[in-house]
Amino acid sequence: MKVSLKKIITSLFACILFTVSMISNITVSAACQPKLYLLANNMRTYTAKPGETVTITYNVDAPDHTWCATGVHINYDKRLTTKLDNRTGEFDYTKGPVASSLSMIVEPYEIDGFKGVFVCTYGSGNSNDGSGTVMSFEVDVPANAKSGDKYPIEFWFRETENAKDIFTDYLGDKSITEYAFANAKNCSIVIK
Repeated sequence: MKVSLKKIITSLFACILFTVSMISNITVSAACQPKLYLLANNMRTYTAKPGETVTITYNVDAPDHTWCATGVHINYDKRLTTKLDNRTGEFDYTKGPVASSLSMIVEPYEIDGFKGVFVCTYGSGNSNDGSGTVMSFEVDVPANAKSGDKYPIEFWFRETENAKDIFTDYLGDKSITEYAFANAKNCSIVIK
């Protein structure tokens, strides 16, 4: 089989152009500025009654779809109680539509005086659905809550010598994590 030098050079040139275009896409990906936010019954500050059940949602606004790997701590007031799955007895949560193509691990914790849930997502490439709810869970407000009581629900960027929270693309772009946590919005529940 004869291959001309012209075909080889043309093929190499096409490969180089493809590689440059992929690098350009990666550069665009690094510009991702996701906005993380928590809502209590779809509000930043929700006014509740004593004993009421409130749905907490962890949301992301990233219309360019350039996120994949996450490890996020969400702290909630110790006086709030969470639901357990009737079948498994484990922490009860609902995976959100934006994370439908991602694998998810959700683990409750009590560390360093905080009570909360760790949410980890992962997948191949930036296999998410862009913007929307990542996951949700319910909390019960204490029946003996008094008027004016406030229950914060907050993102907690946790870093130890062995690990730290992330919110990034499949390339591990650290600037995405820094932006996401620096601009994250928390929520709270207040009693009437």
